[in-house]
Amino acid sequence: MPSDLLFTVTKNVATPASAISLADAGLRERRDLQEWILAHPEILGEDIMVVTFEFDRWWAQGAAPADRLDVLGLGSDGRLVVVELKRDKAPDTVEMQAVKYAAMASRFTPESLSTQHSRFLGQRGQAVSEDEALQRLVTHAGELDVENLRRPRLVIVAGDFPPVVTATTVWLTEMGLDITLMQVRAFRTANETLIHVSQLFPVRNVEEFTVSPRQAEVKAVEERRRRQRDAVQLSVLSPLRFSRTALYSHCARRASTPRSGQALTTGSKRTRDRPMRAGLTQCLHRSSGRQMVIDTPLPASPHQ
Repeated sequence: MPSDLLFTVTKNVATPASAISLADAGLRERRDLQEWILAHPEILGEDIMVVTFEFDRWWAQGAAPADRLDVLGLGSDGRLVVVELKRDKAPDTVEMQAVKYAAMASRFTPESLSTQHSRFLGQRGQAVSEDEALQRLVTHAGELDVENLRRPRLVIVAGDFPPVVTATTVWLTEMGLDITLMQVRAFRTANETLIHVSQLFPVRNVEEFTVSPRQAEVKAVEERRRRQRDAVQLSVLSPLRFSRTALYSHCARRASTPRSGQALTTGSKRTRDRPMRAGLTQCLHRSSGRQMVIDTPLPASPHQ
């Protein structure tokens, strides 16, 4: 079954539209696809404004690159949006081409963005100074932080994507890049041509299709259970973590503390130490039956 079905409806009759390529529809990349995006940047995603298009004013020591960036946008999050357009099926290396443009665009500054945005608005019939252009950018995205500008998002728009491109895009996303694949398809009816735009990647999370308790309540329950598990593990494992030195110190303290109602022993030091040594021996004997002791030598008794 095809992924998308479009129908025209006349009264109570639904007539399916036929899927065709953009080329068969007589549509072109720059004249049509690019112009649609300039007029409707929501095609690229939510809260994106166009900064400029067909940008080729790169600079580098030696020969300047001749690459032309199709569309440069700016998201409301303050990150640049690098857009690569392909009318038909995208070539196998389109994602690497977009990565290259993103690397070059990451060197834009707020000042250079305002310059290019002013020039873009002038080409579209709006005479705007660079200061006014900068204000428009700041109004849309807030403060233009250079660190944010260094991490552009990538959007590739094409009629179709081969498996090698989608596989590479998934891997690049797992490596930390932000890439979106948008598919543009054409449909023909008896009287008109229709355009359908859909996001191919990233795919929607399965959680978006389910009904569950409020996220905060779920997290609270999970945190409570985690603490309970930690408490149980601590109560089980804590006796096992005594070293022999720590166990000796513990029993020595218990043996040297007189119990309630016990009279202090008088006489020579050797005589006074006998009850303490006996208590120490009993404590160690009782503890050895229920504790796993790390093999650390016991300190020698000062009276042995």
